[in-house]
Amino acid sequence: MKYKTRALTLKTLSLLVLVVILAAFSPSSSHTPAYAQTQDADVQLPGIPTAVNVSVIDHDSLQVTWSAPASGGTPSGYDLRYKAAGGDSWTDVSDVTSGHVLNGLTPNTKYSVRLRAKNAGGISRWSNRKKATTQAQVLAPGVPAAPTVSVIDHDSLQVTWSAPASGGTPSGYDLRYKVVDSGSWTTIANVASGRTLDGLTQNTRYTVQVRARNAGGTGGWSNRTRGTTQAQVLAPGVPAAPAVSVIDHDSLQVTWSAPASGGTPSGYDLRYKVVDGSGKWTTVANANSGRTLDGLTQNTRYTVQVRAKNAGGTGGWSNRTRGTTQAQVLAPGVPAAPAVSVIDHDSLQVTWSAPASGGTPSGYDLRYKVVDSGSWTTIANVASGRTLDGLTQNTRYTVQVRARNAGGTGGWSNRTRGTTQAELGSVGQVDEE
Repeated sequence: MKYKTRALTLKTLSLLVLVVILAAFSPSSSHTPAYAQTQDADVQLPGIPTAVNVSVIDHDSLQVTWSAPASGGTPSGYDLRYKAAGGDSWTDVSDVTSGHVLNGLTPNTKYSVRLRAKNAGGISRWSNRKKATTQAQVLAPGVPAAPTVSVIDHDSLQVTWSAPASGGTPSGYDLRYKVVDSGSWTTIANVASGRTLDGLTQNTRYTVQVRARNAGGTGGWSNRTRGTTQAQVLAPGVPAAPAVSVIDHDSLQVTWSAPASGGTPSGYDLRYKVVDGSGKWTTVANANSGRTLDGLTQNTRYTVQVRAKNAGGTGGWSNRTRGTTQAQVLAPGVPAAPAVSVIDHDSLQVTWSAPASGGTPSGYDLRYKVVDSGSWTTIANVASGRTLDGLTQNTRYTVQVRARNAGGTGGWSNRTRGTTQAELGSVGQVDEE
């Protein structure tokens, strides 16, 4: 029994000496063999990590991820090493988990990364190298100029600004505002190049600043700009019923006055429809204080309403007013040739009758000229007879008339001629063409 114990002890010592000798002559950690030194004969050596990936975070950081080895024992941890391209010295990171961020790297630099797994059974070989390049360093943006603040209404301001003239290109902006002389800022982060501030207090002065930001950092706040919201505008009241007057067979004139209550209108809406018609209103938006309704149906009764509006809202519709277009008027026909009688040496009397066809005339035009001359003298809107004075004695004149009304103007009549007297007591001549 003592012999067996001594033999086992010598065998154990021999194994320990062999381990020491192997450790003294083992290669560097960068060339650790796949079988590695076994620390626990009962634990299987892990394989090489898989799916090693290196992704860029920013100018001085890389993200390293991997998966457990596809074979071998289960790792209890991992070793990671990295170096810049062309460098001679590795930086080792021991006992990392399944993901690791490398910080403090050099901007715009290519790095190589390797991993190995380990457990109580030993350490695996290093994985193949994975490479990635950090981003170029981004300069933080400079300070923008003071923003522009414009008033929208009683509870809104519009804020716009331009990019800083120096520093890096902004990826976004922060905006802050407060009531002037108050101590509390409201900040809106990561806005674009313009922002509407809503829900403000009416008739109140605000101060506004902006600053730019990007991956390189955040610039300083701009100078302040101030803007004052409007006093709240009251919606207008209801106007009185409009006045409707008839123009002709297809037109009505509508006028109205401002409401007696509420805010001052900035404009009006008008609507109209045929009385007892289909019920469909025609609306004219943003009308002034008077409007002509054209293109209506002749001899038809219309009902009209108006309402007022401004920035504070829209008032109610007024009471209705009705108006009826005229029946369409036919233009008059052509009168018969007028009668011309001689009065004396410089005057002729012209009379005529209404046309036998067409609409009833509301007036007449008369024209005359010396026979065989090219220039007519026209007298508009005369009645049923006219004395032509200031004529030349002993001269032959030709005369025509035409009728007119709201429906239009008829054609010229046939001509009638008359000759003024040569002197007092002589007889003039009248003839018809």
